[in-house]
Amino acid sequence: MNDPLGALLEVAVPQHGLFRVEQAQTIGVDDVRVRKLAVRGALERRAQGVYRVVTIPIDPYTELMEAVLWAKGRGVIAGETAVGLWELADVNPRKIHLVVPPDYNPRGKGGERYQVHRHRLEAAEQDEVHGVPVVTPAVAIRQAIVQGLAGDLVEQAITRAQAREYIGTETAARLRVKLYDRNVTPVKGKDKR
Repeated sequence: MNDPLGALLEVAVPQHGLFRVEQAQTIGVDDVRVRKLAVRGALERRAQGVYRVVTIPIDPYTELMEAVLWAKGRGVIAGETAVGLWELADVNPRKIHLVVPPDYNPRGKGGERYQVHRHRLEAAEQDEVHGVPVVTPAVAIRQAIVQGLAGDLVEQAITRAQAREYIGTETAARLRVKLYDRNVTPVKGKDKR
């Protein structure tokens, strides 16, 4: 291949500057050439099998796309992180939440930055925001409720999602019931008086 970096750019640009080695191989750039480009400084190794083209600036979505690619493209941004990606509430999660299929156990360096949840998602429960695979707003809010996101932030997310017509009145009501149920259900072993 005459211009491996040019070919990698075509893959990396829509993925916020990132690509997996397997993606490079499918366009004819083998991993030896990828490593040589990294040694020359044209690429930066971000995680096991994940590289960034250094001429593409890091943007607010690069870290989220990196998480998806770290999970070999089988992960989808979820829960509190998805609520933030959809800009539904003023959240700042400590870790990036990902949903992966139940039978997949992602491993590799960098995994300590992620909170991995195993769950099978239907196609209708997935979407994209700025090219980053993410669960839909309703699923994100439902997951955030289960994961313990503060009630005021959940309410903010429901209100914004409804105002932006991401969810309807019925879905908003069901989410509010789920939040209410979470808040009034006593924790086992603790007496709520």
